[in-house]
Amino acid sequence: MAAALVYVLLPVAGSQAAAADSIPLPPLHMHVFSADTKSPAKRHARPDSAHGPALHMVVFNEQTKPAAAVSLSKDKPVQPRPAFTEPESKTDHVKGFQTAVYLRPGYRIDDIRWNIAAPGGTPNILSELSWDNLQSAQLKTGFRIDSPWNIALLGSAAYGQIFSGKNQDSDYFGDNRTLEFSRSNNRTDAGNTLDLSSGIGYRFAFREAAKSNPWLSITPLFGYSYHKQRLKITDGVQTIPAFGPFPGLDSRYNTTWRGPWIGFDTAIVATDNLDFFAGLEYHWISYEAEANWNLRSDFQHPVSFRHKADGHGVTVSAGGRYHFSELFSLSLSLDYQHWLANKNGVDTTFTTAYGVLTTRFNEVKWNAFGVNLGMQFSF
Repeated sequence: MAAALVYVLLPVAGSQAAAADSIPLPPLHMHVFSADTKSPAKRHARPDSAHGPALHMVVFNEQTKPAAAVSLSKDKPVQPRPAFTEPESKTDHVKGFQTAVYLRPGYRIDDIRWNIAAPGGTPNILSELSWDNLQSAQLKTGFRIDSPWNIALLGSAAYGQIFSGKNQDSDYFGDNRTLEFSRSNNRTDAGNTLDLSSGIGYRFAFREAAKSNPWLSITPLFGYSYHKQRLKITDGVQTIPAFGPFPGLDSRYNTTWRGPWIGFDTAIVATDNLDFFAGLEYHWISYEAEANWNLRSDFQHPVSFRHKADGHGVTVSAGGRYHFSELFSLSLSLDYQHWLANKNGVDTTFTTAYGVLTTRFNEVKWNAFGVNLGMQFSF
């Protein structure tokens, strides 16, 4: 049988239906092919001896490609071809786990000061010690994992080695640091610090319509942290009274700060290679300390006294990061910490002659500032 070809032009743009609806429609074209034609529809058709060749119809306008192919065979139901759809963009798919691991060597300065009251409450400041300008070399490492469900896990650990610092130990007969009767100025160029922290949160990302990566992300977090300082006092010099240097000073004071925290971190993308990050945390802390005053014969050893108190802390960090590739980046960051424990304070002193004595532990303050140069690997 000769191939049948029918070409029909339907000028529906000028039809009454279009006029009634006031919607301009383009002219539609219809092609009907038999199975013998060299049409793209040939591979869908099959000969039928009883009813003749199967016919296929394609309807389209001048601006678009054919939208459907319909079989006209009498024994085969109409099977419209699925309409064309754009492929999903990458952002429509759920991303997998994203992990970043960083290493940040840095330089840090700490100041720590505490004082106690006399057993009867007067003077209100009996003894006060301060460690000033504690300089340390610090190495910090950490990780962050972002899950496909926007849950973020993060953790960090930092170790610092103290190499320089000053200590002052003062005692008073009068309230509010008056009538100072004893003072020593000493060195503290040894000791170390340890900081551990972990947290979990939910990441909110803000994207521009034309870009797949967010230009801003904010992650509210909560977690738990642990901080320890091992401080030493050496090379003693008695300045009030002015007796001068005295040998054998090798005292220690070890602190522990621990507790839960809440906060957030954020990242802002400036260019394809540069972004800025910042974080803020508020801590509820429990403070404990243990000391060994090695030259005090009236104190027991190796534990001369202990301190306990409750308080709070605030940590702030900010920096920038330059991405050399998707896997590797360098960063420069600043850290600031402020801690204060001044509630429910107790000083417990272990004496050789009077047993265990307790008095009020007024407060302990700790401030720290650090600068870090780091590298990050992402995968």
